[in-house]
Amino acid sequence: MGVIRMKNKELYWRIKLQRINKESRDEAPFENFCRKTDRAKKLFNQINRRILDKACLKEALIQFVISDITAFEVYFKDLFYWIYTFNECPRDFLIKCDKMVDKKFEFQDLIMISYGGYQLCDILLQLQNFQNLGNIDKTFSTLIKENFLNSLNGRKFKIEGDTDEPDGFKLDKDWYVKLDGYLRMRHDLTHDFNPKIRLNRETIYDLHYNMINFILAVDVVFQEEIVNPFLKKYSKPSKKRKAKCT
Repeated sequence: MGVIRMKNKELYWRIKLQRINKESRDEAPFENFCRKTDRAKKLFNQINRRILDKACLKEALIQFVISDITAFEVYFKDLFYWIYTFNECPRDFLIKCDKMVDKKFEFQDLIMISYGGYQLCDILLQLQNFQNLGNIDKTFSTLIKENFLNSLNGRKFKIEGDTDEPDGFKLDKDWYVKLDGYLRMRHDLTHDFNPKIRLNRETIYDLHYNMINFILAVDVVFQEEIVNPFLKKYSKPSKKRKAKCT
C-alpha cells in the first residue's frame, strides 16, 4: 500500500465504502429510490403537522430537498450496477465505457486492482458523477441508447398493472428545466447555503413529483431496453416492483 499515490488510496477507500453501502440496500434501484423518498416525505409531513416554528419548517424542507436528490443520485449508482449485471459480456461493457474514464492509472494501480480484489466496474462507477443531467445523459447514452435524455421527450411510458394510467404517461414538456433546477437547488443548499432563501412547499412538491416521474420513465426504459431482452433470451423470471413512490 505504501507505494500507491495518495489520491488513488482515496479512490480504493471510497470503493470499499461504496460496497458496504450497496450491500445494505435492496438489489433493485427503484425499490431503494422509493423507500428513501417515501421516508423523507413522511418525516416532513410529520414535522409540518407538529411544529409551528417557521425557521424549523424551513430547515425541514431544506433537508427534504437534500434527501430527495440523494435518492436520485443513488438510483443511478444502483442502475449502473444493474446494467453491468445484465450485460452479456463484461468485457464489451467495459470497452464501451472507455470514454467515461479520464483518470490515468499507473503500474502500482494494476497491482492494487489485481491483488486487492477491486473490480473494474467498481472503479468505473466511482469515477462517474450523477449530480447533474449532463453527466447522467453522457453515461446512460453510452450504456442504454444514444441521446438518452432526449429520447424521453414525447414518449409514453407504460407501467404494468397501473390502473390509473393504463395507456402510460408522458413527462411534462418542462420536465428537464424543473429537474435541472431541483438538482441545482440541492447543490446550492448543500454547498453555498443562503439563510435568507425562500422555499415554498407547493413548489418543492411539484419538483419532487416531477423527479419521481422522471425516475419512473428511466426505469421503464431500463426494463424495456435491458432487462426484458435479457429475460426473453435466458427465460429468467422478472423481479416485479414492490415499492410505490408517493
